[in-house]
Amino acid sequence: MRAIFARLALIGLLAACDGMPAGPATSREPPPGPLLAADVTGGADYACAIVRDSTIRCTGTLLSFPPSINDFASLGGGGDHACGVRGDGTIRCWGPNLFRQLFAPAGDYREVTAGRHHSCGLRGDGSIVCWGLNDAGQTVPPRGTGYRAITAAKAAHHTCALDAQDAIVCWGDGQEGQTAGLPGTGYWLLAATETGGCAVDSDGTLRCWGNPIPGLPFTDGITSLSAGRDFVCAVRAGTINCWGPANTDGVLEPPPGSDFVRIGAGFTHACALRRNGRVKCWGAIRTFPGVAE
Repeated sequence: MRAIFARLALIGLLAACDGMPAGPATSREPPPGPLLAADVTGGADYACAIVRDSTIRCTGTLLSFPPSINDFASLGGGGDHACGVRGDGTIRCWGPNLFRQLFAPAGDYREVTAGRHHSCGLRGDGSIVCWGLNDAGQTVPPRGTGYRAITAAKAAHHTCALDAQDAIVCWGDGQEGQTAGLPGTGYWLLAATETGGCAVDSDGTLRCWGNPIPGLPFTDGITSLSAGRDFVCAVRAGTINCWGPANTDGVLEPPPGSDFVRIGAGFTHACALRRNGRVKCWGAIRTFPGVAE
């Protein structure tokens, strides 16, 4: 991620002012012209992106501003709060804090994810730590090390991870089969939905569990995957497809194009990152001042 961001940042600096470095960005007043992004995420009514100077910019109704720190490397958006991993491996979160979901334990992290009212971080040794609301066991992750990736359901109370064999392990609220996971090993993309989850296996095939979300348009060739409240979006050959039970606010109508590389879904919206670092949003959020094309 840091290498990708460095390349995007260089492109952004050269393009912004015809080869001259652009001025520093703030989290509240965007400078003239679009900012290039390196990561994007979404939540209930907001979207956030890491922009070219490694700061975070958000749009929508997130109740607090992200910290004005310029060394973020990755993001994780939840219900009403979001978190980011800094360059030194620490985590900073922002938004409402009714369940202490913003208070990440100290440590060296490489990934963070956020659910409705809880957060989880993946440490450098592959162990998992969670914090926040624990009414369904969502902050009691499996023990051990070697876990490779984590994802929490933005609108629910369960989290899933890939272990050292790339098998799926889930914990938290499993009343509708959300924590069942899938059999086998070799999974490499993972997204938790409100009522289950989806993953891509070693053959590039997309498979889902729990209460399946209808409308799956294809089953292979996926390179990015993100779940909103009751829909899923995926990038396949640079194009975006979204599916779900209802086209709320047009969220199942992604923009055209074949240069998308990453998606960050929210409850009823999604934003996608183009190869050139521009961000395109659709659904309930359609504009992203400062980073949108």
